[in-house]
Formats: sequence, C-alpha cells, structure tokens
Amino acid sequence: MALKFGINGFGRIGRLVLRACLNNKNVQVVALNDPFISLEHMLYLFKIAFRVPVSDVGVVDLTVRLKKETTYEEIKKIMKHSSENELKGILGYTEDEVVSSDFIGDTHSSVFDAKAGIQLSPTFIKIIAWSDNEFAYSTRIVDLIEYIVKVDSSA
Repeated sequence: MALKFGINGFGRIGRLVLRACLNNKNVQVVALNDPFISLEHMLYLFKIAFRVPVSDVGVVDLTVRLKKETTYEEIKKIMKHSSENELKGILGYTEDEVVSSDFIGDTHSSVFDAKAGIQLSPTFIKIIAWSDNEFAYSTRIVDLIEYIVKVDSSA
C-alpha cells in the first residue's frame, strides 16, 4: 500500500519533495497545493536541465512572481529592446539554440536566452540568462575605467 502524500506549495523545497516522491514507488502524490501554477506547468518544470561543462560560463535561472499580468512574449520584447538600447553591450539577447560553450568570450554581463524561459502563469515567469563571468566582468572594469577617464577629463 502506497503512502499518500500531499505537497503544500511548489517552491524549491516543494519541487525537491515532489521529485523524491516520484522516485519512490511506495509514495503516491495525491495533492499539490499552489495557487499560482497548474499541475501541467509544475510537471513542465522538470523538463529543464543544464550542463555547464566550461569553467568560465555561468547561467542564471530566475523565477519571478510579477505584480501585473503579462506574457512571455512581452518579456522577450522588453529584453530585446533593452539589449539594443539602454543596456546595449551589457545585456545580450539570443533566440538561437545555444549551449554554455557558445558564451565563452562573450562581453555581455548577461545574455537573455529567449528560447529557454517559460511562462508559468500570467504573473509567474522563469527566465534564463548566460554569461562568461570572468570575461564580462573584465569588460565592465575596462568600461568603468573608460568612464572615469571621461568624467575626470571633463572636470
């Protein structure tokens, strides 16, 4: 007889408990209580996997609850606009199929991966961004020195 198990919430611990339950044939998950996302979206969360086999590239997996409803398409549009305007050179944007090694030597502090993110609900979004943390940091240091010289010479 399987142990019947309910999970209240689907934050980090809730997801880990669900994963542990799914791996145990003696446990049956009978309830998932999270008002923000459906069961289909909860199960979809398990489909994402990262393997970052390079020493310099990092990935950010950011899950955000928003105050106002939006769509993932609108988030992508804003990120693309920002990467081409006020954050040009700092924020990158890609819709390519990418892997971690694609970002070795990239000068952006962060590259928004438009294909990797998902919308969990109208107010719950998961975004993915990559960076070559060492090279991008070094590039920002050079930017800062350049800015200091510019400000100093105009004083």
